[in-house]
Amino acid sequence: LSKFFAIVGEEQEVEFFENAKQRRYQLLMDVLWDKHANVWRDWNRKQHKMVNETSVSNYIPLWTLPYNATLANLSLTSLNESGLMNVGGIATTLINDTQQWDWPNAWPPIQYIIAQIGHRYSSALPIAQWVESNVTQTFISAAYIGWYKTGYMHEKYDASHLGESGHYGEYTPQTGFGWSNAVAFSFLYDYGDTLRAPTTQTQSDSVKPS
Repeated sequence: LSKFFAIVGEEQEVEFFENAKQRRYQLLMDVLWDKHANVWRDWNRKQHKMVNETSVSNYIPLWTLPYNATLANLSLTSLNESGLMNVGGIATTLINDTQQWDWPNAWPPIQYIIAQIGHRYSSALPIAQWVESNVTQTFISAAYIGWYKTGYMHEKYDASHLGESGHYGEYTPQTGFGWSNAVAFSFLYDYGDTLRAPTTQTQSDSVKPS
């Protein structure tokens, strides 16, 4: 909003929203940043403490917060070591409770967001380059292999088995599928020169090589 008000010359409003942005950023860092694990965590209001679960949401703030290569290096290294990055994609959590937003499901919008984070920091950080490359290649391989084997694009994929449909949830896993198609087209457009054509046996590394 501060950018829009700057365009129309409303300086008081620019200052108000710039200050609001800084307050929110400081709140995220003071309350939700776990300096021991190098991630942002959810906050349990009833228990007045951080939620100590491994979730891809721990890393999403890198997508929206002001550019900070130091924090990104810490957080992306944590992501790579978290167990969320697997041969079939990035799992949403490590909780295996048959809920659709938990293990082993890898949702296409999440793959896109993490790839965008990697791209944002790729010019400064080798770990960001690795995350960007791994996520984009793994998703394209999963989407192609899933289509090759079943004739469908899936709404979600199995992070533990490359190309297999995701599982569980409140309804039968869907095929089609809008956001899967969108992410595939986006990655092919942006990374088509570097992506490898997958085979039905393709496996992507899930950890950063030493």
